[in-house]
Amino acid sequence: MYNTEERQQDRLQYQLEMQSHQIERVLSNHQVNAQVVGGSIKPHAVSFDLHGQLAMGMEKISRLKDDLIRSLGTTAVNLIPTSPKSSDTHVQVEVDTAESPPVPLLDLMPIAEPLPPLSGVIGLDENGRAVTLDFSAPKTSNVLLTGESGAGKTTLLRALAASLAIHTRQSKLQLIIIAPQSQDEIPYAELDPLQHLPSMLTRPYYGIEEATDAFNFLSDEMAYRHDQRMNTPALIIMLDEVSPLLDKQVANLQTQLIELLQHGSKVGIHLVMGTREPETAVNNNAIRANIHRRIVGRSQNAQQSQLATGLVKAQAEYLLGQGDFLDVHHGKAHYFQAASISDYDLHMTLRKLYRDRPRPLLAQSFSPRPAIEVEEKPAKNAPQHFIFDGHSISQRYDTPPQEEGEEVYAPFPFDISFDDMPPPPEAFVYN
Repeated sequence: MYNTEERQQDRLQYQLEMQSHQIERVLSNHQVNAQVVGGSIKPHAVSFDLHGQLAMGMEKISRLKDDLIRSLGTTAVNLIPTSPKSSDTHVQVEVDTAESPPVPLLDLMPIAEPLPPLSGVIGLDENGRAVTLDFSAPKTSNVLLTGESGAGKTTLLRALAASLAIHTRQSKLQLIIIAPQSQDEIPYAELDPLQHLPSMLTRPYYGIEEATDAFNFLSDEMAYRHDQRMNTPALIIMLDEVSPLLDKQVANLQTQLIELLQHGSKVGIHLVMGTREPETAVNNNAIRANIHRRIVGRSQNAQQSQLATGLVKAQAEYLLGQGDFLDVHHGKAHYFQAASISDYDLHMTLRKLYRDRPRPLLAQSFSPRPAIEVEEKPAKNAPQHFIFDGHSISQRYDTPPQEEGEEVYAPFPFDISFDDMPPPPEAFVYN
């Protein structure tokens, strides 16, 4: 059985491979002749070993620090010269590791199976059960997602979109993401990568003008489906912030939104509406009447908590605002921790979704890079070492080599090769 530890190991392997390629890409862009040949995993950092003719390039490498930080999406990068065993220069790129999310989506998905059609995973409850949204159920047709800024609403929407795409084929499901807020408030970094999901009908719509185009299309689509008496494929619209659509200056958008809420589910169109201002949504009678489920993050006070949940003592004001939410349905509020998916996990998911060509058949793997001698098994709690051959990561055996100079290492559970996937989406290419 493919257990959680194996899934985490696969995710770690993929991240190390991507980071190795990102480091080499930055070095290449600055014409630094160096390669990542391996490294080690420490409690709060990962060290990547560089090998090459760097004697003339050390000063240039120091100037690459900012580019490496930006490319790797980390807060700190250290460049550490090491003692060379030859005439070549050896440098370690030490990368601070971000704190692991409490509920990684890819670890949670197997727990939730089997899922009904049109279902997405959004988190883990206090009893260790997956929290899901089933859009084929009448009580989940339209969802209101509320919480203060920074509570984790966009992260939850991102995880929901990814899990829907993983679980449901494109022929059965299509997604549209709309962020109508002002340009300086749009979380581009979190939403942009989702445009590469196969289920996405188009790239996310940004700003009020693009939102207007999107709702004109949706109104026409709803009318067409009604005339043709069709409700497939399901169309799920995710609104990162609904409040700009409820402004009196865009009354036509409010009318279209209400019509979609009232009649969309009959033809397979569903809405997930995020907002940090629940009063703008629930004070509208037509909107409130067509909200079938509420997901509530940290609220500013007890009054806003009551507006968001519809319950008197839900106490959403006492949530931490760190991805913890209340799932409100059937008149009760259930606490859960929202799932999240990192850029590396999302890229790995895209790779699996798009991979459709057979793997090349080779008698044995080949690498033009020199073999690396491996030390004996490290002591307990010592850094975990890995080898990078320019394509994939491999992990060293715990047993020492049988013969002097023999290269011995074991592959991770799955041999993931960078060449087996389509070119990374622009959102993941750092130039």
